[in-house]
Amino acid sequence: MVQKALCIFVLVAACFSFSTAQKGSNSKNTLTAVTTTSMNTKDSKSAMNFGNSIMKAYANDDCGTVFSALAANIISMESSQSFNKADIPQADFCTEKAFRSDMTIDYSMYTNNYTQKVMTATQVQAAYPKLYAAVGMQEGDFYFNGAQKKSASSESLFRASDMAVFVIRKGSNGQWQIIAM
Repeated sequence: MVQKALCIFVLVAACFSFSTAQKGSNSKNTLTAVTTTSMNTKDSKSAMNFGNSIMKAYANDDCGTVFSALAANIISMESSQSFNKADIPQADFCTEKAFRSDMTIDYSMYTNNYTQKVMTATQVQAAYPKLYAAVGMQEGDFYFNGAQKKSASSESLFRASDMAVFVIRKGSNGQWQIIAM
């Protein structure tokens, strides 16, 4: 049990560290990603829809959907450490909340305050080569970032904005899975 708790702590801490590092980086220039209005491929649209479904699950406090979307092995984007999903009890994973608990937040409120973007593996390789290598991204993978405020005056809704940044890949069943957080 101690090992499982440590595993969850390391994964969440690593995600927080990555998110904090991204906020301090010059990401305005590099996050020229696919947005809802400029997407041109079926997979880009599908990746955006999947990412938004995860954000909607967070807003609906539906951790089961998020947990079921995790791949069998999840990579920490900060430490490059790999975690086996089977070693993480869903109840423990679900104790972490993405959004603040001091207010009622719904999906509409989230989309009014935050921009959702996806980047292809090629875009990530150019913008974030260390992340690309650490995660072992492949052609067909997407980086989803749902933690960027639309403006400085947008309301801060996240308790842990790093939970809105992840890499996805289609599994053998053709369904998107979160492979890195």
